[in-house]
Amino acid sequence: MTGATVEDRAIAGLLAAAWLACYESISDMARLAPTARLGLDVARWSLVLIPWVDAVDADVDAEELEARVLPIQRAFTEFSLHVAPRTWGEAVLKTWLMVGAGEDLMRLTGEHWPAGAKELAGQAVSRPLAEPLREVLFDLAGDQQEQWRLGLFGRRVIAEATAQCQRIAARQPELAGALLDVEEGSLDELSGTTQLIADLVEGAAQRMLELGLQP
Repeated sequence: MTGATVEDRAIAGLLAAAWLACYESISDMARLAPTARLGLDVARWSLVLIPWVDAVDADVDAEELEARVLPIQRAFTEFSLHVAPRTWGEAVLKTWLMVGAGEDLMRLTGEHWPAGAKELAGQAVSRPLAEPLREVLFDLAGDQQEQWRLGLFGRRVIAEATAQCQRIAARQPELAGALLDVEEGSLDELSGTTQLIADLVEGAAQRMLELGLQP
């Protein structure tokens, strides 16, 4: 978008990388779906990302978007490699935690987002994932060992996501400044970034507890 500020471009780069990571996670869900019906449902859920992609694409031109996305995308790729799901339950839980963290980020920082993305910030896109997750947990109700394994996987997702968020914040201080509307390199940026990551971790922990899993 001609005339977009540095802050808008930084945030648009983060959002574009996040949507790519969510799409990859949803693809894992489709691959691991135990039935064709669930696979088709996953394909339908992926459509919620289209308005987000359109909004980000309108905010930054293609060349700059590529430059902004790649450093962040590398962190998300590392995250995905370290917590690759092996079961349908793990795939749904990972995607639920990722999308939920995105919704928390919207709630905490959305007022500073580019105009196109800000219009979408109130949408709760994780809602379609709640029912299949509860079905997975219902199926595991009598198997404490499998419940423990799923909870352990969720804790690994949270820990790895936290580590990658810290790396992104350290490598791109202008992004933290844009998200928090504080001066880059200031003590406000450092404390604000620390608090933002802590809030995202707390949100993920609450989602685990809602499902009856130990965070």
